[in-house]
Amino acid sequence: MGADIFRLACFAVAVSAAAMTVRAYKPELGQQAAIAAAALVLLYAVKSMGGVFETLRGLLNEYGVPSEFLSLLIKLTGIVYMAQFAADLCRDAGESAIAGRVELAGRIMVVTLCLPVIKSALDMIKGVIGGAR
Repeated sequence: MGADIFRLACFAVAVSAAAMTVRAYKPELGQQAAIAAAALVLLYAVKSMGGVFETLRGLLNEYGVPSEFLSLLIKLTGIVYMAQFAADLCRDAGESAIAGRVELAGRIMVVTLCLPVIKSALDMIKGVIGGAR
C-alpha cells in the first residue's frame, strides 16, 4: 500500500508540473490535462476500494446485518466521492458557485438514501421500547 501511494503521489506531482507548464502556453490544454489526471487518480483510488468492501461484507455477514446495507454503503461512498471530485474540478475551473451546488446535491442524495436506514433504526427502537412495556 505504501508503494501505491508513492507512485500515485509521484504521478500527481509530475502531471501537475506538466499541466502548469502547458497552461502557460495553452491554458485550455493545461486544464484538460489536469482534469484527465484527476480522473485517472480517482479511478486508481476506486480500484483499490474493492478490498475494503469485501472486508465490510464479511463483517456485515458475521454480525447478521442485511446485505442491503452494504449496497447502500457502496452507493453512499460513490455519491460522496463523485460529488467531491466534481466540486473540486468546478473550483479548479473557477466555478465555485457550481461547485457549491454540486456539494449540496450530493448531500441531498446522501440524506435521501439514508432514509430507509433511519426508518429501520426507528422501527428497532420502537420494537425495543414496545417490548419493554
